[in-house]
Amino acid sequence: MVGHLHDLAKLSERVLENPDFSGLAGETIERDTNRSKVLTGFSTAEKLANMMEILETDPIYPREYLAYVEEMSYSQDAPLLSFEDALKSLRVVIARVISNEPVPGVSQSDFSAHC
Repeated sequence: MVGHLHDLAKLSERVLENPDFSGLAGETIERDTNRSKVLTGFSTAEKLANMMEILETDPIYPREYLAYVEEMSYSQDAPLLSFEDALKSLRVVIARVISNEPVPGVSQSDFSAHC
């Protein structure tokens, strides 16, 4: 999951610009419902809120994330995208998926500082 978090955060600017992303993400989330009975009956928003709660409260995810980005970084000089900044980007992407519309007030500069 941390690899997906990192990649989505890095690509969040493009994701938010893509008019098809929200629909595709929603379709994928609904298709994945069939993979687990635990997810049955929850809305997309509820599933994403549950995912965020897990990412924000389970102490293993920040450690796994840091290990992942350190392992994946090929440049010792390049700044690493922090777990906190990745979560910030993910929150904006989730807002877009849930609303299925561009997120008001979100611009490229919102992501350039940490992506």
